[in-house]
Amino acid sequence: MEQELFKKVSNGELTIEEAMEQLRISKQKRPDNKLRVTNGHKQNICVYGLQKMPVTLYASQWVKLLAFSPVILEYIENNADELKWDKDDNATPESNEEIKQKMMPLVHKISDLLNA
Repeated sequence: MEQELFKKVSNGELTIEEAMEQLRISKQKRPDNKLRVTNGHKQNICVYGLQKMPVTLYASQWVKLLAFSPVILEYIENNADELKWDKDDNATPESNEEIKQKMMPLVHKISDLLNA
């Protein structure tokens, strides 16, 4: 979205103010809790929605990380009680446990699919 707007401004199709308004509107429409993938400006891959800033890696790094995901999932399963599940620094132990209880079935399901 941002790159398209930049091109339109560069080509004179939009003013900077119009582009800023379109960007503002598009960001309002995006649910913050949804993951989304875009191309970064250095031909890398950016995943938004996990944290305040995007998680940005090159394609080869994503492939290595995804190939390593069974190990990560096993680690999560084996260390679930010691891990922090809520990204909020002011989270209570109860909210951390609640998130863990919601996430662990998904961890098990993904593990099962990867091991099938």
